[in-house]
Amino acid sequence: MTSSESARLLKWFDEKFLVGSVWLHPAFYFQYTGETKPKFFVVLNPSAADGFAYIALTTSQTAAYSKNRLAMSQYVLIPQGRVGCFVFPTLVKVTNFQRLPFEVLRDNFPKRSIRDRMEFKEFLPNVLIEQIRNKFLSSDNIPQATKEMVFPT
Repeated sequence: MTSSESARLLKWFDEKFLVGSVWLHPAFYFQYTGETKPKFFVVLNPSAADGFAYIALTTSQTAAYSKNRLAMSQYVLIPQGRVGCFVFPTLVKVTNFQRLPFEVLRDNFPKRSIRDRMEFKEFLPNVLIEQIRNKFLSSDNIPQATKEMVFPT
């Protein structure tokens, strides 16, 4: 890849990796299970003051959570058909967020093959971004310092 191609990809990444953008990671690694699988995520903060990107994972396994009021209080429901890339009702796991080193994420983006590269899908509607933000900030499970880092006032 030439330096101009790399620069073009980085510019594109910067234009898309914003709050409320939905991405598909082709091989997301789950530390607690050791499993790797494709996974959608929503960007909460592309590059906080601490140099990390904060992302919230999603799940379409709504039946597993819908009967548990406590669990549902931690998620934002995206109804079927509301966001094009989610063909099923989908939960954004607001309190199950990941913290990824932004510069590593950004710098490695153009170096990956197209097959191994994260794929931008679309931006969430503002009303859903606001619901995610409110749920994140009102959660008792997230330390205040993290809340201020991810959604500065």
